[in-house]
Amino acid sequence: MSYSRKQPNIITTEHDFYGQKLTISTGLMAPNADAAVRVKLGETEVLVTTVMNRNPNPNKDFLPLAIDFRDYYPAVGKIG
Repeated sequence: MSYSRKQPNIITTEHDFYGQKLTISTGLMAPNADAAVRVKLGETEVLVTTVMNRNPNPNKDFLPLAIDFRDYYPAVGKIG
């Protein structure tokens, strides 16, 4: 059995945002997610990923949404 891995379509854009460099990039991380965007402003960086159900339920009239937020204090040298 042979697995083929598609080449990522890497897109990066940089802008000046109130004197700081804002960098938005996609295609670099989380290849198993349906979409992933890395946003960096100064020294702050977030990774936003989304996944969706391939067979949506037509009987649901709302968008079931879950948010998983993780704040890692050891990453910045703080002990909480």
